[in-house]
Amino acid sequence: MGQEKQKYLIRLLKKKSQEQQHLYCLIKVLHLKNLDEVTTIEEITAAICSALSIEKCEVDVRGLRPAYGGKQNATVIIAKDEANKLLQLGQIPIGWMNCKMAERQREIKCYRCWQYGHIKSQCEGPDRSSQCVKCSETAHKAVDCKNEPHCISCNQGGHQTGSNKCPKIRQLRMTKLRSNISNQD
Repeated sequence: MGQEKQKYLIRLLKKKSQEQQHLYCLIKVLHLKNLDEVTTIEEITAAICSALSIEKCEVDVRGLRPAYGGKQNATVIIAKDEANKLLQLGQIPIGWMNCKMAERQREIKCYRCWQYGHIKSQCEGPDRSSQCVKCSETAHKAVDCKNEPHCISCNQGGHQTGSNKCPKIRQLRMTKLRSNISNQD
């Protein structure tokens, strides 16, 4: 591949990355819980539009999946303003159920040192990008890993870096949740 073509591809990827980053600022991802077992994606979309008093709204319902007790959960991607209105409602009727909503909590993660709270371009930590995400060793990548998981964030075994089992991740999410609750008061 020629250098000019390579430079062009790098510029194109950076542009796409910036566009995607801008897109993340305009949307929110919500989790709907307590849907009955026969609820469809079309019913969810219609109920959201109805709750927002909009005839036709842009809603992307993904991941309609079974949950505990014969219920279902769904993931909804929606414009930020509309998501905020839904979150203020707290719950909406869908089918025979009143369904609760929560915003997906996203942690900022560095893919250089694997720590949370900053991104690669701001990283001052050690470069771990060549290490296996599952076991933290350098001889292979996670896709080929046969070792037991080991987390770099908390330096414990039994789970891989970034897992929900990590006490540091749980603490980070609780801190963020408390911060969001206090900001709403």
